[in-house]
Amino acid sequence: MSTSIALSTHFEVFIRQQVESGRYNNPREVVRASLRVLEDQERLNQAKLAGLRQPIATGVQ
Repeated sequence: MSTSIALSTHFEVFIRQQVESGRYNNPREVVRASLRVLEDQERLNQAKLAGLRQPIATGVQ
């Protein structure tokens, strides 16, 4: 699936810098790595939230 998005100049520069540093081969790799980090962070946030809700649910019962 191919998706086209508009990025601010800030992110365009950041992506270009990452590719120019040699860490990534192309902008697509930078975006994929960024999305993996976001996905991991969201999973962690959900786990933390579940951990906070569990004692509340136990206390309410």
